[in-house]
Amino acid sequence: MLKKYLFLLLFIVFSYNFAKSSVIMPGEFLEYDITYMGVSIANVKFYCDGYESLQGRSVAKIRTNVFTYGHIPLINAKVKMEEWIDKSRVFSHKFIRNLSIRNKPWEYQKIEFDYNKNILKNNKWINNKSTSSINLEFNPSYRIHSAIGLFYKARLAASPNFTSQILTYLDESPFYTNIRYGSQKDYILVDGINGKVRAIYCKGNANWEKQYGLTGEFEGWFSDDNARIPLKGKIDFIIGKINIELVKYKRDGWTAPK
Repeated sequence: MLKKYLFLLLFIVFSYNFAKSSVIMPGEFLEYDITYMGVSIANVKFYCDGYESLQGRSVAKIRTNVFTYGHIPLINAKVKMEEWIDKSRVFSHKFIRNLSIRNKPWEYQKIEFDYNKNILKNNKWINNKSTSSINLEFNPSYRIHSAIGLFYKARLAASPNFTSQILTYLDESPFYTNIRYGSQKDYILVDGINGKVRAIYCKGNANWEKQYGLTGEFEGWFSDDNARIPLKGKIDFIIGKINIELVKYKRDGWTAPK
């Protein structure tokens, strides 16, 4: 469940039409601070490396690093992820994750989405020894989103008064992440940007089993322009909320909408 918890943080920090395909921008860098009750607990960084070929398909490669701060010893998590995403319709082709929690040996995970055979392959290793191997068949009409793919799919779908149901896979069984985007524009303050930013508000839930104080409910704000930069997010917790906020960014030619 801790892995799901880290994923939900990743997701909130956050395809509908091709006009917004500029959410994938080679060279883009986004950094987020995660806080709980006013205390910084973790940091998340996204790097868009650009386009490359994967089994004859043109895909975007995204890297993500997550780590908790030293004053949070109970978790002590380090996560390094890479994902290869369809650059037009934005869904996952391949996902790789290296995870270490509480100084335990690194766990290596590889998820491959075979849309020709309609099979999802999820394998894990520790110290080169296989610890888990799962093959799941899925409906040929479905397109599935792993951790990073979901982050970009949510950006692409961000339109006023729109509802998105995103098929998501982490470890066990696929589930839906449901997002409802608001009809009105908000103007919010963000640590990484001077002045108020015009934003699209969303609210939603992740349909997995609720444990450890997480309800699955969340809300967030995306920049109201073609970039759809995730600006802020909040996750409902048993007491209060976990907050995610953009603190640094690099994106050629981008100016925050005011």
